Amino acid sequence: MLNKVGDFSSSQKSWNRLEKSKLYFRLLNRFYMRCRYSILERHEKSIGLRKQMGEKFMHSGDTWLAKHFFLSCLQASKKLDDQNKATKIQAETHCLLAFLARENNDTMGILQ
Repeated sequence: MLNKVGDFSSSQKSWNRLEKSKLYFRLLNRFYMRCRYSILERHEKSIGLRKQMGEKFMHSGDTWLAKHFFLSCLQASKKLDDQNKATKIQAETHCLLAFLARENNDTMGILQ
Protein backbone atom coordinates (compact mmCIF):
# COMPACT_ATOMS: atom_id res chain seq x y z
CA MET A 1 0.00 0.00 0.00
CA LEU A 2 1.35 3.42 -0.88
CA ASN A 3 0.76 6.61 1.04
CA LYS A 4 0.43 10.10 -0.45
CA VAL A 5 4.16 10.57 -1.03
CA GLY A 6 4.56 7.21 -2.76
CA ASP A 7 6.58 5.50 -0.02
CA PHE A 8 5.89 2.10 1.38
CA SER A 9 3.56 2.15 4.33
CA SER A 10 4.33 0.85 7.78
CA SER A 11 2.75 -2.50 6.87
CA GLN A 12 5.56 -3.06 4.34
CA LYS A 13 8.13 -2.25 7.01
CA SER A 14 6.43 -4.69 9.39
CA TRP A 15 6.51 -7.33 6.69
CA ASN A 16 10.27 -6.78 6.24
CA ARG A 17 10.83 -7.14 9.99
CA LEU A 18 8.79 -10.34 9.99
CA GLU A 19 10.85 -11.77 7.14
CA LYS A 20 14.07 -10.82 8.96
CA SER A 21 12.78 -12.53 12.11
CA LYS A 22 11.99 -15.67 10.14
CA LEU A 23 15.53 -15.69 8.80
CA TYR A 24 16.93 -15.31 12.32
CA PHE A 25 14.83 -18.17 13.62
CA ARG A 26 15.95 -20.43 10.77
CA LEU A 27 19.59 -19.54 11.47
CA LEU A 28 19.16 -20.12 15.20
CA ASN A 29 17.42 -23.45 14.62
CA ARG A 30 20.20 -24.59 12.30
CA PHE A 31 22.79 -23.46 14.85
CA TYR A 32 21.00 -25.28 17.66
CA MET A 33 20.84 -28.54 15.71
CA ARG A 34 24.49 -28.33 14.70
CA CYS A 35 25.61 -27.56 18.25
CA ARG A 36 23.52 -30.35 19.66
CA TYR A 37 25.22 -32.92 17.47
CA SER A 38 28.69 -31.40 17.67
CA ILE A 39 28.66 -31.31 21.47
CA LEU A 40 28.36 -35.06 21.35
CA GLU A 41 31.32 -35.22 18.96
CA ARG A 42 33.67 -32.40 19.95
CA HIS A 43 33.32 -29.40 22.19
CA GLU A 44 35.66 -27.31 19.99
CA LYS A 45 33.31 -27.62 17.03
CA SER A 46 30.40 -26.16 18.99
CA ILE A 47 32.58 -23.20 20.02
CA GLY A 48 33.46 -22.61 16.37
CA LEU A 49 29.78 -22.69 15.46
CA ARG A 50 29.02 -20.08 18.13
CA LYS A 51 31.70 -17.85 16.70
CA GLN A 52 30.32 -18.36 13.17
CA MET A 53 26.83 -17.40 14.29
CA GLY A 54 28.21 -14.30 15.99
CA GLU A 55 29.95 -13.32 12.76
CA LYS A 56 26.78 -13.86 10.71
CA PHE A 57 24.75 -11.65 13.02
CA MET A 58 27.52 -9.06 13.16
CA HIS A 59 27.50 -8.79 9.36
CA SER A 60 23.71 -8.58 9.28
CA GLY A 61 23.81 -5.66 11.74
CA ASP A 62 22.26 -7.37 14.78
CA THR A 63 24.76 -6.39 17.47
CA TRP A 64 22.79 -7.85 20.38
CA LEU A 65 22.78 -11.39 18.95
CA ALA A 66 26.37 -11.09 17.75
CA LYS A 67 27.49 -10.04 21.22
CA HIS A 68 25.52 -12.90 22.77
CA PHE A 69 27.19 -15.53 20.59
CA PHE A 70 30.66 -14.06 21.05
CA LEU A 71 30.27 -13.98 24.83
CA SER A 72 28.96 -17.56 24.89
CA CYS A 73 31.99 -18.53 22.80
CA LEU A 74 34.28 -16.97 25.40
CA GLN A 75 32.52 -18.79 28.25
CA ALA A 76 32.65 -22.15 26.48
CA SER A 77 36.32 -21.76 25.56
CA LYS A 78 37.20 -21.59 29.25
CA LYS A 79 36.11 -25.22 29.57
CA LEU A 80 38.53 -26.52 26.93
CA ASP A 81 41.31 -28.81 28.09
CA ASP A 82 43.85 -27.61 25.52
CA GLN A 83 45.03 -24.20 26.75
CA ASN A 84 46.64 -23.26 23.42
CA LYS A 85 43.36 -23.71 21.55
CA ALA A 86 41.42 -21.93 24.30
CA THR A 87 43.79 -18.95 24.20
CA LYS A 88 43.56 -18.75 20.40
CA ILE A 89 39.75 -18.86 20.44
CA GLN A 90 39.58 -16.24 23.20
CA ALA A 91 41.95 -13.91 21.32
CA GLU A 92 39.94 -14.20 18.10
CA THR A 93 36.67 -13.62 19.94
CA HIS A 94 38.02 -10.56 21.77
CA CYS A 95 39.10 -9.14 18.41
CA LEU A 96 35.62 -9.70 16.99
CA LEU A 97 34.05 -8.01 20.03
CA ALA A 98 36.40 -5.05 19.63
CA PHE A 99 35.52 -4.80 15.93
CA LEU A 100 31.83 -4.93 16.81
CA ALA A 101 32.30 -2.15 19.36
CA ARG A 102 34.27 -0.02 16.92
CA GLU A 103 31.67 -0.39 14.18
CA ASN A 104 28.94 0.76 16.57
CA ASN A 105 30.92 3.62 18.14
CA ASP A 106 30.57 1.89 21.49
CA THR A 107 34.06 1.27 22.79
CA MET A 108 33.13 0.40 26.37
CA GLY A 109 29.48 -0.61 26.55
CA ILE A 110 29.54 -3.61 24.24
CA LEU A 111 32.36 -5.30 26.08
CA GLN A 112 30.59 -5.22 29.44
